[in-house]
Amino acid sequence: MKIALDSGHNAKNPDIGYLDCGAVNGKYTEADLAEKLKLSICQYLKGYIDYFVPTYYWNTQDRYRESVKNKCDYYLVIHLDSANATVSGVHALYNDKGKEFA
Repeated sequence: MKIALDSGHNAKNPDIGYLDCGAVNGKYTEADLAEKLKLSICQYLKGYIDYFVPTYYWNTQDRYRESVKNKCDYYLVIHLDSANATVSGVHALYNDKGKEFA
């Protein structure tokens, strides 16, 4: 099994012409918090599960395409909506058709 770990949002990609940092609460952005969480998950998984980390600077489509090229079975995108004090909850997409990504 191989999993793609994506920190979501595209805050650092100058090619798209805008910054998408997700939810914001003061100096904290969803994109930066998710990136830190992703790196922590990578440290935990080392030696247990094979994983692929799409480059933070890539746009969303390229992250997905590279994950497919790297033969990932699952694609996890981390979002922390509660980085904004006025937002709560979680959202998730799931696809039950074998190895298809959600």
